[in-house]
Amino acid sequence: MSRYAVSVATAILFACSCPVLGQAISFDVQRPLPGQFGFDELWNITLHNPTTDTWVVYLHAEASAASAGPVFVANSQELKLAPGNQKLTARDVKLSDVWCEKGLGAFAVPGKTLPEGSYTYDITLVPQMAHFTVNLQVVAPRPLDLVWPPSGANVTDSLPVFVWTRPVVPRYGGEFLYSVRVAEMRPGQSCTTATDGNANIAEHYWSPATAWRYLDSAPKLVPGRKYAWRVEACDTGKVSVGTNGPMMKAGYFVYSLDSGQVKRRDTVEYPLPGQSLQGRMSVVVRTDSPSAEMCVLEYSLGSDSTAGPWQMVGLLTRTQDRFIGTWASDSALTRAQMPYGTPCALRATVLAAKGDHSELTVKTVINEPPKRVTRGCGCGH
Repeated sequence: MSRYAVSVATAILFACSCPVLGQAISFDVQRPLPGQFGFDELWNITLHNPTTDTWVVYLHAEASAASAGPVFVANSQELKLAPGNQKLTARDVKLSDVWCEKGLGAFAVPGKTLPEGSYTYDITLVPQMAHFTVNLQVVAPRPLDLVWPPSGANVTDSLPVFVWTRPVVPRYGGEFLYSVRVAEMRPGQSCTTATDGNANIAEHYWSPATAWRYLDSAPKLVPGRKYAWRVEACDTGKVSVGTNGPMMKAGYFVYSLDSGQVKRRDTVEYPLPGQSLQGRMSVVVRTDSPSAEMCVLEYSLGSDSTAGPWQMVGLLTRTQDRFIGTWASDSALTRAQMPYGTPCALRATVLAAKGDHSELTVKTVINEPPKRVTRGCGCGH
């Protein structure tokens, strides 16, 4: 009997068999974690048959790439699905009617991995038409990397911002925590030797943010001296999730009073000075520097003179000549247990190539109480 005939017969049985009314055959797909994967990870399926009948079904799979559209179509072999649950893995699947774009054979062939990219993967149970869609993120392993200041750069900011990238570890979908160490370098020392053996002049332990500013309470940087800084990443249990020991990277910079910087006219377009902020709001910073790479956003609560402690928000994304991001001002008040009508200062630091930077501060207020409206009695007084 052909597959089509089996499908039609099964569909008729589904429509006419009274015991299965209100019951539906379904399935679950185990979503692959971000990383490198292919056919072997795409077929971890559990089929559910809540009826008392054995069904003949098959699975129809399709995939699309975000950059190229449809890239894969195939059907599994027919499966006899007895009452209860049945697990299906890649070794149980034999594909037929396969069409696949060149270079994407990992959708159909065991042992291969997909190229990096974003994909949409659809599986349909035929003839019941139960459907499952999953968005796949295929990424190659990447170590933690230091972004700013560039290694060896002359830094003129006495309280420099440090920025690094999140590592990519296959099969790990959790968050990372980071620690940062800053130490002065002695002649002939490497960055790692300095941060391992010399006394730290500043340190920051186990935060999820990928940016941190040198502490105002730490020893002042001395012009002309070299400083090493190192970032280490661990999981939320403070255990390394790297495959080759701890994930860490070290670099260095030179503190200098001679800026040599091009005068810039970066501006905060939103929020405006004195504006009352509420809820989740946009932050827009405009830059006139073609080499500006990122913008770090911080805030300070409880003082309109920016004397309070600064909290790191994160990085704003560049779009043409602007950096755009969002900030939840209400959440900041809740975490700090501050009242509404709280003075606030937003600090945006635009970082560019070769250690160039500009710093902008806007004073605002969060959830300013509404102004009282006094109404007259209507008698002219």
